[in-house]
Amino acid sequence: MPEAGWYQDPHNPNQQRYWDGNTWTEHTHDAPFHTPPGPDRGQQPYGGPASQIPGYINDIGEWLGRSFSVLFANAMPVFILLLLSMLPSLMSFYAVSQVIQDVVINIGDTDNISVDGLSAGAIATGVLIVIVASLLAAVFTLAQSFVLHRGHVGQSASLASAFVAAGKGLPRYAGWWIVIMVGLALLSLVVTVLVFVLGTVSAALAGLLIFGLVIAAIPAFIWFITKTGFLSVSAAVAPHGQSALRASTERSIGRFWGVFGRMLLLWVITIVVSMVVQGISSPTFTSALDVDAAGQPTLDGVPFEDLEEVRIGDILPFDSGFVVPMLITGLLTGAVGLYSRSGLAGLYADLNGPSDHPAEQTVESETASEA
Repeated sequence: MPEAGWYQDPHNPNQQRYWDGNTWTEHTHDAPFHTPPGPDRGQQPYGGPASQIPGYINDIGEWLGRSFSVLFANAMPVFILLLLSMLPSLMSFYAVSQVIQDVVINIGDTDNISVDGLSAGAIATGVLIVIVASLLAAVFTLAQSFVLHRGHVGQSASLASAFVAAGKGLPRYAGWWIVIMVGLALLSLVVTVLVFVLGTVSAALAGLLIFGLVIAAIPAFIWFITKTGFLSVSAAVAPHGQSALRASTERSIGRFWGVFGRMLLLWVITIVVSMVVQGISSPTFTSALDVDAAGQPTLDGVPFEDLEEVRIGDILPFDSGFVVPMLITGLLTGAVGLYSRSGLAGLYADLNGPSDHPAEQTVESETASEA
């Protein structure tokens, strides 16, 4: 059990509360964030001594409320980052629209549907721009995580420091996801080959294998998303020299289901609100595409079955009628995503996630000067 002393209040990141060695007392005071030296200086919890108790996670209601209050307190920098993060999305969409807007799908002959106007060079250019846009989007995600984590540990962060942290964290964030995606792709290839080989021997064996893989995939997916769920935070704030993936996976040790439950709650909130937002704004996306009284799809009032060809640019026009609703929807769903990101950053801090917090450097320099 941690020794008695002043620690950051687990219920209010902007004040300190006295820990008497066994429990929290009612004594608090407003003071700059300070983590006093302890038995293991490098692993002192930002969430207070209680976060060292095995299996302990702060109360869900307190955590959700604090996630909102920290987001509100840092609204200016995170919403500036949200606005800036729309630029990669626009760039990516514009690139794709330029590639496909003149593509024509010939549907007059249902037995011989063909596609015209799509070149390999255009596809390569579009893919390259999408990759660049994805990396820029990752930078903004890391910068937001950095600002929100600092807020949860009682500190402020400038946009400049957020971008510096995001730039430093991008290689390990993108690197780990590339490794993970390649690993999953190889695993999928092995499974596909195995199912194919078994299918040539016995359809029943192949069916049993597929059924077993589906059943096994459920706990594997839960484990995977729980272990990697903090990667966007750890890549932005974990000290360099420490593995961001390890910092993420270790947060749920001894608290797996508590961490998964909180992550699941954030996902449910995000998905439900995002679906409501998209349901309101999405119908204005495709003005040319509609449904007639009989429920059949039409393009500019012409039923699909009567069309000889379909031009992609008519379905997804890059104009104000498409872009404006897309921006509005993106901003609203992005705001919901910021709350989820704040919740993850707070949970990471509560679970003693490693961070190159400036307060540690201040404490160490003060200790050295006193010596």
